[in-house]
Amino acid sequence: MFPSPNTGISACDCHDMSMSRREIWESRTRAPLLILAGVFFVAFAIPIIWPDVHGGVRALSLTTQTFVWVAFLVDYVTRLVLARHKVDFVKSNLLDLAAVAYPALRPLGLLVVLQRQAGEKLRGHVAAYVTFATTTVVGIASLAVLQAERHDPANANITTFGEAVWWSLVTVTTVGYGDFYPVTMQGRIIATLLMLCGIALLGVVTAGLASWLISRISDSDESDRTAKLADIQDVQKELRLLRSELAAMREPGPADTDIATP
Repeated sequence: MFPSPNTGISACDCHDMSMSRREIWESRTRAPLLILAGVFFVAFAIPIIWPDVHGGVRALSLTTQTFVWVAFLVDYVTRLVLARHKVDFVKSNLLDLAAVAYPALRPLGLLVVLQRQAGEKLRGHVAAYVTFATTTVVGIASLAVLQAERHDPANANITTFGEAVWWSLVTVTTVGYGDFYPVTMQGRIIATLLMLCGIALLGVVTAGLASWLISRISDSDESDRTAKLADIQDVQKELRLLRSELAAMREPGPADTDIATP
């Protein structure tokens, strides 16, 4: 961008000046964090799906997870420091805090970054958002609960990735067949969060459907109002023509003037 001839400040500089320091930080770190979140998800999945993976691969996966977690921690702390209202920031970013504070929830960083990356772009695309969010949540929950249940192999009934995916699908849809269930405390915490996510996603679908119906009704009402306004304007035009014709009939002609003259 070329600088302004009067001030020497470019349009990008003006845009940055109109944004807060936290907003500038978030806009510049969204893409790198999105990439890191995807890398973390892969590194998190490999040793869980393939528990007998080579030791070197496992060590690389754990190192990658730690590196990405540190990056998310730095991002959260930086945004907190740059936030003008610290308490409001914490309240509005509880998922971010959970993702950096509780190890089992670290994969949720992927969902957090995706939500921040998409922002307003997902409005009006509720179906696509719900589908992607549900797939992400189910994948994360399946991996997390499988990892948690392996801590109690004697009592666990979720022992394979396929069983974990089935349990996640049943739980997120709030069906709850009960054929598979977590027995560890960490697994039950994951189950609770997954059920809350299912309720939230159901609410998003309901709200989206209601919004669509209201918009259709509003469009229909707007069309009806437009048609009625056009009819009223036509009637008004006809009335003006009738008035002009009546006024012309009431005006005395030349013959009437001669008769009326004594």
